[in-house]
Amino acid sequence: MDPFPREGRSLPDVAGRRARRNGADQATELTARALRRDRRFLKGATVCEVGCGTGVLAALAFRLGAADVLGIDCDPQVLRKARRAAAGVRWRRGDLLAGVRERFDVIVANLPQKPVPAGTRLPLGQHGGRKGDALLRRFIPQAVRHLNPGGRLYLFLHTLAPPEVLERLRKDFRVEVAFWRRRHIAPGEYPPALVEHWLGLAAKRKALIHPWARRPGWHTFYAMQVVATV
Repeated sequence: MDPFPREGRSLPDVAGRRARRNGADQATELTARALRRDRRFLKGATVCEVGCGTGVLAALAFRLGAADVLGIDCDPQVLRKARRAAAGVRWRRGDLLAGVRERFDVIVANLPQKPVPAGTRLPLGQHGGRKGDALLRRFIPQAVRHLNPGGRLYLFLHTLAPPEVLERLRKDFRVEVAFWRRRHIAPGEYPPALVEHWLGLAAKRKALIHPWARRPGWHTFYAMQVVATV
């Protein structure tokens, strides 16, 4: 049974084109699409983007009418770029939502979630720890505490992360998979041993990835834009 709704097409809207011009990836494009879809909910809302990077989505939320937007990231270099690129947004260096006292109507997050075994190197922006959920395990309870009643969490997920992540979300949220896409891995894009590790997790039903039948040597997993309502 296909667990996903109809697959999202490439973004034709202004937010998608702007995201691509800013070097944004698939996660940013899918989240931008969900935010534009829900622009009425964002109008006048308080918004926090966790792991904001250069602030593409925080800036988009502000342009869509959010009353107050906070962007948080642990990397001071990307925050400097965000401050130069987007006016009207507050920026803060931090570790997820630790130390934040505010509550928000909307929280947006795209966190590293690729499983990485010990001894394997992967960029910090993709490294999700041994199981892929190291940051997500900490973040989801924080999001519950920092959302106003009726608030929404816009969380990008993919199927290399363990299925327990969605199960954890469903304990506290009403979960909608708003959009999804296939993500194809080309030969050499990741170390072969890492891809084999992911396939091993899939064999244990701890991830969803499989060979792509159309192209030998390629593999496919699935990207999801989740909208979770308290």
